[in-house]
Amino acid sequence: MDIDKMKCVLCHKFPDAEVYECSAQHVGCIGCVEKLNVRLCKCSEYFDEKKDNPIERLAQSSKIPCPYKATGCTWIFGPTDMRQHLEECRFRPVGCIANSLKVITCRWNGQQYQLEDHLMKFHADIGKPFSYYQLTEIPFSATVSKTGIRLVDAFSKLFLFYFSTNVDTKMIYFMFVYFGRREEAQQYYYEFQIRDHAGKDVRQIKFVNTCVADCEDLNGKIENEDCIALTFRSIRHYLKNDSIPIRFIVKKLEKEAESATARKTSADESNKPVKPKPKPFVFPQKGKQQQNVSRSSSVGGPAPNVPKTSPVTSDDPPLRPPPNLTRSISVTKLPSNMPPVQKTPEFSSINRIGISGQDSPLVHQEPCPFMSPSINRLDAFWPN
Repeated sequence: MDIDKMKCVLCHKFPDAEVYECSAQHVGCIGCVEKLNVRLCKCSEYFDEKKDNPIERLAQSSKIPCPYKATGCTWIFGPTDMRQHLEECRFRPVGCIANSLKVITCRWNGQQYQLEDHLMKFHADIGKPFSYYQLTEIPFSATVSKTGIRLVDAFSKLFLFYFSTNVDTKMIYFMFVYFGRREEAQQYYYEFQIRDHAGKDVRQIKFVNTCVADCEDLNGKIENEDCIALTFRSIRHYLKNDSIPIRFIVKKLEKEAESATARKTSADESNKPVKPKPKPFVFPQKGKQQQNVSRSSSVGGPAPNVPKTSPVTSDDPPLRPPPNLTRSISVTKLPSNMPPVQKTPEFSSINRIGISGQDSPLVHQEPCPFMSPSINRLDAFWPN
């Protein structure tokens, strides 16, 4: 961007407040336009639009690398986003979270991405990490304050489960901490219940809340009760041998949204009108040959008992009788001195061989009036 375009076209100085801009993007400061009552730019266009200082806009649009670039951060932000990034950067220097929550005295200092490994290696005495779905018991005493932490393995990530009892305020607190940015922490939530594990008592206390990020003020959330906060009096009916039976499950909002969308889609599909299926074709008497009731009793045995019905009158013309297909057959008389011909079995026309002579075993048959002569048949010739 040309730096001279940021100067006022009237006084040729950099503006220190809001400016007027013409359609040609020339800048006029408020002192020249309003105080001197100059509404026309040198390019003969009017100053008709009021905008922010171009120098401030340039500073806001410019991006600079994270100050923790030397330790591994590759993010680049503008001035407005840099402050929030510095609070959430994985390469920022941090101390032990167990020490900040006043659970364990630890003087360790490192970077945020090293915090989970630090808890696993140097504070293994806190116990094996919980599963995303856990049934456990929390020690309770009405006379001694107690605090504790435990890692939780869920969605291939580590969370921190924190609890504390304060005998001075008669309060007990529970909180789930996510190691990462606030935006990522808001994607996870937990269901927390205080109930009898054996199921003998149906009473229970249930909470549903989102996780908090480790970059937030955790002690401030506890003081402001921006977490699960219960009084000693409210949990007295759930105590089992000086312990509080709890159950929790860590969930992800994205999967819940997907399942809700899937349920909505299935519900919409179920509300759609169902197209009726065509009825399958059914034979009148499947597997049986239907009898022809129109045949006379002389063909195929006696006719079945069909109830007589009155003739139906119709306007259609009467049917024409079938043509006469009978033909006269000429009979040829054989000579008297000819020896008798032996009768042989029938052969198909394609395999029949004509043999001429008086010893031919074939029978000379008259052609059928309803059949055409076969192209493969050789006629037998008889001597005169």
